[in-house]
Amino acid sequence: MFTTRGIITAVLLIGAFSVTSGQEKAPAEQHNPMSPAELHLRTGVVMLAKLYRCLAEVKDSQTAQGAVPSVVQITQDLQTWTQTLHGMKQEAEEQEALEHTYVPVIEKLNSYIEVQGERLSAANYFGSQDLATALTALYVIAQQ
Repeated sequence: MFTTRGIITAVLLIGAFSVTSGQEKAPAEQHNPMSPAELHLRTGVVMLAKLYRCLAEVKDSQTAQGAVPSVVQITQDLQTWTQTLHGMKQEAEEQEALEHTYVPVIEKLNSYIEVQGERLSAANYFGSQDLATALTALYVIAQQ
């Protein structure tokens, strides 16, 4: 089948580089509330963690089938998340800071998700064609 390397990378990393909000960076010693862009990126990280957890919990045909609704929901959420991300604006300085902070986290989660995708693929999705289809849909949406 496919691996999940490109799935979330395409959704989050491409989006992370175009994320925007309009707030200026405050000095480190001041409390600076999170910008809308940072909050949005954190939401994406949480979705990735949920996807990882969902895939990691698949151990047999029953849990594979049980994971399908979650994968479908996360796919829809990521699609909406990406659309919102592309409409946001931010200063170049903030974008650089956010990339420095969040890209390593996103990459690490992507690697964990990739391992789970490879594990599921090697196990033939524990016989769940629905899970294979849901992950394929996630892949297709991530490529758009």
